Amino acid sequence: MRFWSTACARGEEPYSIAIMLAEFLRDKLGDFDIQIYATDINRQVLKEAKAGVYSLKDAESLPRDILKSYFVRNSNGYMVRPSIRRMVSFSYFDLTSTTKQPFADLDCIFCCNLLIYLHKQLLEKAWG
Repeated sequence: MRFWSTACARGEEPYSIAIMLAEFLRDKLGDFDIQIYATDINRQVLKEAKAGVYSLKDAESLPRDILKSYFVRNSNGYMVRPSIRRMVSFSYFDLTSTTKQPFADLDCIFCCNLLIYLHKQLLEKAWG
């Protein structure tokens, strides 16, 4: 299963996808090869996303069972567990600079974060 989270920012969306899949598949998670590609144009937020660390304030709205199952408490707040982080690959990509898609054979593309920022002309180019 291959997913792409465009404009992933600090990683909330791709990690949420990974957690959702883990919740849904439970014991069968290991039976699937899951790859979640997460891209953004901002290299600094990609570093933050890769770290997978969120403040107490960032995590306060998450259900307690999700925090307990998929995050580890540390001095900075909560860190995404390695089992979830391994499902996500972060990389730089500027969707507006090319019409060539960087990933092949995707099952789903998440672009909500991207669409809210694009002007009409860029939307037309992106959807070509």
